Amino acid sequence: MPKQTPASAHAPAAALVCEVTSREPAEQERQFAAFTQRPSVKAGITIASWNNRRFRNANINELVKDLSDQGAKASSGDFSRLESMLAIQAHTLDALFNEYAVLAQLNIREHLPASESFMRLALKAQSQCRATIETLATVKNPPAVAFVKQANIASGHQQVNNGVGSTARGTSIQANELLESHERLERRTSQEASFGNSKMATLEAIHGTKNAGRKAGVEPEQLEARREVA
Repeated sequence: MPKQTPASAHAPAAALVCEVTSREPAEQERQFAAFTQRPSVKAGITIASWNNRRFRNANINELVKDLSDQGAKASSGDFSRLESMLAIQAHTLDALFNEYAVLAQLNIREHLPASESFMRLALKAQSQCRATIETLATVKNPPAVAFVKQANIASGHQQVNNGVGSTARGTSIQANELLESHERLERRTSQEASFGNSKMATLEAIHGTKNAGRKAGVEPEQLEARREVA
């Protein structure tokens, strides 16, 4: 005698119900559009489509309600469900890593391309497992953020610009560089002028005439003195 399957095993799943509170057609359409854009509704449809073979009798309306409740808890700061989910997902990814690693080892001798494909999948699962664990650690122990308050004390009037952007800092640096370049140029010009005057004083000592009041002519003794110096 063939085994009879309960009728409830093949019963159609409950349809997704949208509650409309208005009698106006335009408002009903707006409420229905807003209902279809709820994250819980989208997630419920996706989960139901993937789990259709395993959970045929699951009520999609109850699934959407549970997802909505979990979203509300997360918004209020309760991450207990999310922490459990991340921990379980890490274990699932670890199981995938080991499964694909075994398949890669079984095919490594006769089917090397298949072995490489399985190994890549294993390493991807391992990487996602590590990322999931890091995310869980961040949720459990969020990084500390330090807020430092600046105390400005001065005897007179003082202007403090907090939060100056990188553009202002770059302009200040450029202004300082221009000022330093200008000061170096002034010092170099001053040194060159001083050095030029010393040369002229030496020339006056060597080539100057003994008689300062005499303007015309050069004495033979002075010409010989110039040649000897040269």
